[in-house]
Amino acid sequence: MFMKTHVENLLFRRPDLYEKAYPADDALPDMCRRLFERHLGRQPASILDIGCGTGREIEAFSETCSDCVGVDHCPEMIAFARSKHSAKHPVSTFRVGDMFSLRLGRDFEAITCLGGVMLYAMTHEEIDQTLGTFAAHARPGTVLILELFNGARYLAAGGFKEHTEFEVDFQDGTVGKGTATYDFDRRRQRLIRKRIWHIPGMPPAEDYCEYRLFFPAELEHLLAEKGFQVVGMFDNKESRESDLSGEWLYVAAVFR
Repeated sequence: MFMKTHVENLLFRRPDLYEKAYPADDALPDMCRRLFERHLGRQPASILDIGCGTGREIEAFSETCSDCVGVDHCPEMIAFARSKHSAKHPVSTFRVGDMFSLRLGRDFEAITCLGGVMLYAMTHEEIDQTLGTFAAHARPGTVLILELFNGARYLAAGGFKEHTEFEVDFQDGTVGKGTATYDFDRRRQRLIRKRIWHIPGMPPAEDYCEYRLFFPAELEHLLAEKGFQVVGMFDNKESRESDLSGEWLYVAAVFR
């Protein structure tokens, strides 16, 4: 039976597997740098990455920014990030914390929340708290970049596959296989995923995740209420204008 929580994810407990299942994608930090340049006029002098995971984006951002802080609610992820990047970053670069209550007592020129992290804000209160966290660490001109599932894609029937089978090459001779089933609760705007992993040498692992989906106009309104003006919204990492029908939504906003 799946756990009665919003998130139970094998890869969050096993950052080593997460890194192999989702190889680094240079296109994401490259997109952020272009948006920083476009809306800040230069690369930021300080960056806060909320939901930093294994620290890959922090590592990429640190090529042009010496003041980077990554926060994640999973202790396993933070421990992995500290170990992997210890040669370049002090322990304080990576911190355990959640997006609902995080308060570092300082602001940043740029804030990122990537990989769909904001989708775990399920209730109206959690959404308000998350947006409040963004605002608490912003100053006038701070650039905020979000990456999350595009709720508009799920409005019509057939916007997603209800059942998928997958394989993941963990690059060590091990191939994980699994099945995933999806359901969309349109009334509550929640995408529900149940996933079963079969990885050699491990017992079957069951995942359960609920994601709160946001529609473009809704998200723009919520951000505006916290002082962020949306300056770009795309469904591609090249930041091309489109009809926003893609699976992912990339949002750039500036704190006023």
